[in-house]
Amino acid sequence: MMEPLLFHEYKTADRLFTRQENENLSYLREQEELEASLESIQRSYSVTQEELQKFRDTQQGMDEEYATLQGKLGELTGQIEVARLKEANMTAELQEGEAQLSAWKQELQRKRNIVNGI
Repeated sequence: MMEPLLFHEYKTADRLFTRQENENLSYLREQEELEASLESIQRSYSVTQEELQKFRDTQQGMDEEYATLQGKLGELTGQIEVARLKEANMTAELQEGEAQLSAWKQELQRKRNIVNGI
């Protein structure tokens, strides 16, 4: 009578052991899959970080170029203002010169009229 009981305990123990081995194998497969997923995510993260750094470098270059262009624009704006002031001064001088020329012509005409007896 002991033998059937021992056999039953042996079978139960064997089933439990087999189930535990299967669970362990299942956990190992799942762990391998998770490790592979983690590795893939880490590679993707690394690539993303590299792309982000390239973007930041490009952005910094563009910011520097923008600042340079802003400086040049400021210089050109200043030059345009100076040219406008010079143009205004030259226009005023031209008007003064034309007024002086007109006055001289009138003076010359008046003197001719005096000389001609008019």
